[in-house]
Amino acid sequence: MTSPSPGLNAASIQDKLGSHCQRTGVFDTVNRYEVKNAPGRGVHAEVFLDTIDPIQTSGLNASSVRIGWKIRISTDMLAEPQDDIDPRIADAADIVFSSLHQD
Repeated sequence: MTSPSPGLNAASIQDKLGSHCQRTGVFDTVNRYEVKNAPGRGVHAEVFLDTIDPIQTSGLNASSVRIGWKIRISTDMLAEPQDDIDPRIADAADIVFSSLHQD
């Protein structure tokens, strides 16, 4: 018996989200994984799977899932002026969300 091929194609979803973040032009780097080190200068994005849960919308012979991808936006916590750090991150998130809604 052969294994069924995944219908979800999670790699494609993650790649599209990462590419979308890159196209905004807001980020110095976009990683398609959760990084293990502190961000450098500039604004950075990480795209990775956050949650995957079954949902009850299918029959007995199929499963539906809800998946949540996390786009973590970060910058150097010592950047100056420090008062601009949070607004810079919020503005980057706003651009990503606006771009996703327009796509």
